[in-house]
Amino acid sequence: MNLAKTLAPEYLDKGLEMLRRTLAGESMTAYDLEIIAKDGRRIPVEVNTRLVLKNGVPVGVQGIARDITKRKRAEDRLVAQYAVTRAIAESNTFSEGVQKILQAVCESLGWEHGGLWTVEHGPYVMRCTEMWQAPGAQAEEFAQASHESIFAMGIGLPGRVWTNCEPVWITDVVEDANFPRLSIAAKVGFHVACGFPIWLRSEVRTTSPVTETGSNRPIGWWRGARLQ
Repeated sequence: MNLAKTLAPEYLDKGLEMLRRTLAGESMTAYDLEIIAKDGRRIPVEVNTRLVLKNGVPVGVQGIARDITKRKRAEDRLVAQYAVTRAIAESNTFSEGVQKILQAVCESLGWEHGGLWTVEHGPYVMRCTEMWQAPGAQAEEFAQASHESIFAMGIGLPGRVWTNCEPVWITDVVEDANFPRLSIAAKVGFHVACGFPIWLRSEVRTTSPVTETGSNRPIGWWRGARLQ
């Protein structure tokens, strides 16, 4: 197996270290790595290896990889929940809390861009009222499109979250017919998107972070954050 072609680039050194330790005689080593599937998807795996001997001479390394996507999602969910809880506890106002939530969640999970969509009760639509962007994200055009967009219930990612008050995950927005900003998302390199509801007393607001494909793993979701 060619590790350089199988492992995600940032895991190559770790994979080589795994082989080195196995060849050095360690009875069993286990590593968490990410591999690149044929379709380009990144899959988190746990790899266990052992040295293969023939007449007492090492002739190879045998490995077994186990898909640990569910475990990683659970771990990421805990990280995100803690970040949200801490951000809320440290905030004195809703606006301050939103900025801290956006930054904490995006930074803890490696997302590039996050926005808050708020219900406007006059025309009863959603508008993007708060935004956070990672340094160097180069997503100004997408941010501008978000600020200029208005979504009714059920339309786009914010509208879908608003409709059911449940988290929504989109694997690739470029292939999603109900993502009105898909052309701009494709232009800036955004593919994976998710949104979750935030309750302010009885009012639902929607946070919709967006991240570039490959910069993070899909994660499980909590039901929402609540600000009193």
